[in-house]
Amino acid sequence: DTDADGVRSMGSNGRSGFTFDVPELTFHIFRGDYASILNNYNDVAGGSFMPPLWALDSIWWKDDDNDARYFPPGVTNAQGSVLDTAAKLAENRIRAGAILIDRPYGTSNATFSGDGGWGNFDFHPAGFPDAPAMVSALQSQGLNLMLWISDHCWSGLHDEGTANGWLFDPAKTNAYTTADFSNAAAYEWFGRKLGTFVNLGVKGY
Repeated sequence: DTDADGVRSMGSNGRSGFTFDVPELTFHIFRGDYASILNNYNDVAGGSFMPPLWALDSIWWKDDDNDARYFPPGVTNAQGSVLDTAAKLAENRIRAGAILIDRPYGTSNATFSGDGGWGNFDFHPAGFPDAPAMVSALQSQGLNLMLWISDHCWSGLHDEGTANGWLFDPAKTNAYTTADFSNAAAYEWFGRKLGTFVNLGVKGY
C-alpha cells in the first residue's frame, strides 16, 4: 500500500521479490481459486469500471477525412463523409456504438492536410462546417462520436504548454512536444482542454 518508487523481480533465478523506498511496507497476499483471488483483490483495490454498453459495440474508424479522394460520390467534406458512414451503417443494418474520427480533424499551425490538425481542440471549418450538428445527427441515429487525441502537444497546445512549463524538457528527452502529466498543473490543464470536446457531446477518446 504505497505509491513510493520500487523495484520488483518475478521468477528471476527461481526467486521473486520487491523493494520500495519506504521504511515500512504493507502488502497483501491472496490465496485460493481464481474467483476468490479476484474478489479479494477487488475488495482491496476496487473493482473494474463497467464501460457503457455502446462502448462494447463496434466502433467505426474514419481516417484521411480531409482528403477528397476518400469521399463517396456527392460528399464534399469530412463531416459529410462521417454522416455518410453513419447512413451506410443504418442502411445495411450494421450495429455500431460509435464513429471514431482520427486526425487531422482540427485547425493547426500547419495546413489542414499537414502533420498537425490537432492541438487547438476544435474542428477545422473546411472539413467540419457544423460539428455540433454532426454530433446531434449521430446521436439521433444511436451513434456516439469518439476522437483521436494525444498527449503530443502541437499548435495551440504546444504554445500554451511551453509557455507554462507543462511539456517535457527537450534537453532531457526527445519527447519535446509531450505533456508532462507528472506535473499536476499540466494534468489539470489537459483535462480542462478535453472538457471542450466533452461539452460538445464527444463520448470517448
